[in-house]
This record gives sequence, C-alpha cells and structure tokens, in this order.
Amino acid sequence: MAKKWRYFSPHNKGIKQHPLTHLSGREKEEFKFSLFNLITKFKAIRSICAVVNIKKAYSLDYVQSDNDMYWYAYKHIIERFQFHLQDLSRMVGSKINGLVICDNRQPKDDH
Repeated sequence: MAKKWRYFSPHNKGIKQHPLTHLSGREKEEFKFSLFNLITKFKAIRSICAVVNIKKAYSLDYVQSDNDMYWYAYKHIIERFQFHLQDLSRMVGSKINGLVICDNRQPKDDH
C-alpha cells in the first residue's frame, strides 16, 4: 500500500481526487494513527524521517533552492539508515543489507 503523506492532511481540501478524498479530516487522522500502530507493532520495521527547518536550511551556503533542501534532508535520512544497518550488523555479527525506496518529488521527475 502506498499513500502520499499529503493525502493524510485533515485540512487538504484540494479539488484533485486522491485515494483518501472520501475520508473526513477525523477519518484521515484515525487512518494515519492506525497505520502508525501497525508499523510500530513490528520491531523489525524501522521508520526514519527528517524534518527540515526551512529558514535555517536556506541560511546554509549549500542550500540555495528547494532541490538543495530536498537532497540535504535525503542525505541525512540515508546516513541514519546506514548507521542503523551498521548497528544491526554489529549486534548480529554479520553484515545486514537494507533497501531504500523513494518516490519522486514531482511527476516530471519520472522523465
């Protein structure tokens, strides 16, 4: 199941139809928390996120555009994932591999 995070917004009342359009704001929140509960139920599943402070990000010399900010956040997520795999490898005594699956930012990125 793949859901765009913006679909969960209880305030997103855009005219563009998406898989959660039929849900009310409260139902979207309930669905989101049910999904979180399902994911966190399994110790083998790890969720890694990045929150970017836009003002601070743009004050950095190497963040000049929204793409720079996106890759800056992406870099931190991938680093955290690599550290997680290294920690697991040390714990179990053998190399643990992982997989990162990313959705594109915009439909034009498919090209």
